Amino acid sequence: MTSLEVRPAVVVDVEKLTVIWQEHMHDLAKLDRRFRITEDAPVHYRNDLQAWLGREDARILVAERDGRLIGFVVGWRVKRPPVQTPEMIGLISDLCVDGHARQGGVGSALLDGLRGWFKDHQIEVVEAHVPQSHPIAQAFWRALGATDYLHVVRYRL
Repeated sequence: MTSLEVRPAVVVDVEKLTVIWQEHMHDLAKLDRRFRITEDAPVHYRNDLQAWLGREDARILVAERDGRLIGFVVGWRVKRPPVQTPEMIGLISDLCVDGHARQGGVGSALLDGLRGWFKDHQIEVVEAHVPQSHPIAQAFWRALGATDYLHVVRYRL
């Protein structure tokens, strides 16, 4: 296996990141149909990624192997309501790895890179959106020491 490089995302990465995200969402939809995306979702996500690249409260890192993008993570600095502590937390909204590159330490390497950014901003607590229907993702986070904090429920009106 060749070396893995983690670096900040740049605008030219956005197209490939969108493809990785779309494949990730299709995989999730196979586990839980509530993750189905609209036909134009990739266009919206691409636009979001481009906007996020310019935000001070967001950080997008990519993983590259042999010059090929194989994953990315999106982290945020989030200010919580003043009645909660800590007031500032980190949030990982997206962690996507190409299906052919999983189990090679890509997710861990991306999180290691993001950890430094969070620490630079005095963030000590990080939350992540992890699909309940994805046992591999659940196991990944638990292996890092993550614990359940909040269960999001959904019901139809």
